[in-house]
Amino acid sequence: MKDDPFKVDVLLDHGKVVAGIRRAAKDSKAALIVLASHGRKGLQRFFLGSVAAELLAGTERPLLVLPADPPAED
Repeated sequence: MKDDPFKVDVLLDHGKVVAGIRRAAKDSKAALIVLASHGRKGLQRFFLGSVAAELLAGTERPLLVLPADPPAED
């Protein structure tokens, strides 16, 4: 839409996920980083890691984390 106040960029990259997101946010001067999370806990999180937690710990930009599978509406 022409009057839409939001600008969204899509970037396809490869390599280390967190480093790539940080680099893309910095290079594009992003105002906000938005990502989806499965919300894994316990051993799953230990073995698979947490991109959201790593980004939160080491980024200067605001981070919005949304559930990957939102609950079904009634």
